[in-house]
Amino acid sequence: MLSTSAGHQVMKYVRHHPTNEELSLAYYQAKNEGKLKPAKLLVGGDFYFRNSDFVGSKYLAPGITLEAEVYDNTIGHVWFSPIECEFVFIDELEFI
Repeated sequence: MLSTSAGHQVMKYVRHHPTNEELSLAYYQAKNEGKLKPAKLLVGGDFYFRNSDFVGSKYLAPGITLEAEVYDNTIGHVWFSPIECEFVFIDELEFI
């Protein structure tokens, strides 16, 4: 179960349809604050993306390197580019 603050952050993000500019700002802010760490995706599959350029899923293979931010001990926010992100479970990531 998500902690209350992490669950609130996730639901706030999911309900809001961010623009590419908002996503880019959030990415660079997290990067500048040292919150993003390199990680490898441990599971492959279809990941859902939503931004102003693309709505839908993309297949990502296990082992792809990306940047991740930890919300709590359960959920991570992974970035595939400054405007493409998704929430995953922490146990689906290996921080490197």
